[in-house]
Amino acid sequence: MSSSTTEYEKLAVSVSDEEGTEDVREAEVIETLRDHASRPRNMGSLPNPDGVAVITGDCTDTVAVAMRVEDNRVLKASFMAQGCGFTRACGSMATTLAEGKTLNDVLQITGDIIAAELGGLPDDHLHCALLASNALRAAARDALQNRNAPWRRLYR
Repeated sequence: MSSSTTEYEKLAVSVSDEEGTEDVREAEVIETLRDHASRPRNMGSLPNPDGVAVITGDCTDTVAVAMRVEDNRVLKASFMAQGCGFTRACGSMATTLAEGKTLNDVLQITGDIIAAELGGLPDDHLHCALLASNALRAAARDALQNRNAPWRRLYR
């Protein structure tokens, strides 16, 4: 997983707080989606994560998710996104949904759930929710693997 951590750290340096919100402002979307795109929750790097994943979609947007876990529960989740405002909103909602949940519950968070919690997405941006859910679930699987093999964290 050292390559994921390296990609995560690179993304932490390259993400700007202002990029990627223009398309959400211009589209006719509901307030929850606009709010998560313009004021994302949990955006930024997370030191010493228990689980990390970085996924790039076919659209070339990238979502990185990191989480800290204790007693099989997500204490803190963070994300970084490089791409459109819809991707940013989906990453924000994904990490918001994950915090406080067990890793098994996090594995059940789908793109459809993220899109619904945001109040819906335009059809041509449904893939953004899928990208965020894939990154979230991959980070949860990474945390599960690290829990079962704690030595893996030494190689990040």
